[in-house]
Amino acid sequence: RQAEAERTRRAAVITAEGEKASARAITEAAEMLSRAAGGMNIRTLQTLEKIAREPSQKTVIVVPADIAGSIGKIVGKQ
Repeated sequence: RQAEAERTRRAAVITAEGEKASARAITEAAEMLSRAAGGMNIRTLQTLEKIAREPSQKTVIVVPADIAGSIGKIVGKQ
């Protein structure tokens, strides 16, 4: 039981380390995209292209961030 508990603990630590590394990489990518003019637009288009290749019944509505922010402010006032 003790060995099994130790393996479980080590697996949890390894998983947590992987999550931290993933979070760091995502943060770095987001920072790079935000610095590049049009970076987020290009990334959004890449994501839409990927979704379009997968056969499914998804409906995607793209709302620019500046409009979405305005809508959020209006809805928040009500």
